Amino acid sequence: MAAGQERPLSPLRGTSPGGGSKGDSRRGGKNEITVVGFMLQPDGSAKPFDELTEAEKAAWRESCCRRLSERMSDYFTQHPEEYAKF
Repeated sequence: MAAGQERPLSPLRGTSPGGGSKGDSRRGGKNEITVVGFMLQPDGSAKPFDELTEAEKAAWRESCCRRLSERMSDYFTQHPEEYAKF
């Protein structure tokens, strides 16, 4: 980063990315962020990702792979010049 330029603020902590602040845990502070991922169930409820069974995780992975493949296929069909670069 050039001299005199400010780092952008991190939206989660209000500090510069990698810069830290007084309460930064890398400097002995106690600021921590805990993130919990949820998967929406067919009945509309949400289940923490850590509580999914291996079968549910496998189904989720398969679904993600299938949807990603479909989206990429759609994109590259509409933009063949990008596929050549890929």
